[in-house]
Amino acid sequence: MSATLTAAEIAAVASRRIVFAHQSVGNDILDGVQALTRQQGQALPIVETSQAPGQWQGIAHFKVGENGKPEGKIAHFAATLGANAFAQADLALLKLCYIDFNGAVDPEKLAATYGETLGQLQSQYPQTRFVAMTAPLTTIQTGPKAWVKKVLGKAPAGYEHNLRRQQFNQRIRERFSADALFDIARLEASAGARTFEYRSRQIETLDPSYTYDGGHLGERGKEVIATEFVRFLASQPKTS
Repeated sequence: MSATLTAAEIAAVASRRIVFAHQSVGNDILDGVQALTRQQGQALPIVETSQAPGQWQGIAHFKVGENGKPEGKIAHFAATLGANAFAQADLALLKLCYIDFNGAVDPEKLAATYGETLGQLQSQYPQTRFVAMTAPLTTIQTGPKAWVKKVLGKAPAGYEHNLRRQQFNQRIRERFSADALFDIARLEASAGARTFEYRSRQIETLDPSYTYDGGHLGERGKEVIATEFVRFLASQPKTS
């Protein structure tokens, strides 16, 4: 994946009205976007706000809900968009966090709620294109300690949580077409190349070279994901 953006791609995103609801990995992506656009010497407005600014173009973003409570994030997103806060948006995206799958969560039910909510908002605001996102991943435990756990019949760290993320992501991929889905998980897994076997299936995991702590994006991860994020947004049709 190339980390070079064209001037036309950056300009296309800068000319749109995009709302992006997220938590910390979203901030990582936007940090990467700002770094890439600075390298190109171009301006792409990015502003943090819970309602559309005047003469709005570029990316408006806000912190959605509370980590570990994904249903609350979905409800917060629906309430914010449902209050006409971004009524003139061309694109709207909601990203859950890897932390949202660390607790007791039913990934299948959560995927259904996520998809149904975006569908309801799409019907309510047909002028806005609602785009889905898969859930980001984490790295997994490797080395001698992971081997010992396997011998003892225990799952190494990251196995169960990434399994839940994959179950959610698979349902999202089935529900949304490729042009209406930003698949951050597939990108974090180096285009799907980074996997591990667990419970007779291949599970995607975060490429260790993309992170500094096993979950958040480091410089390389920011560069790769931000590049693809801008390209994806630039490829979206204008709604107005």
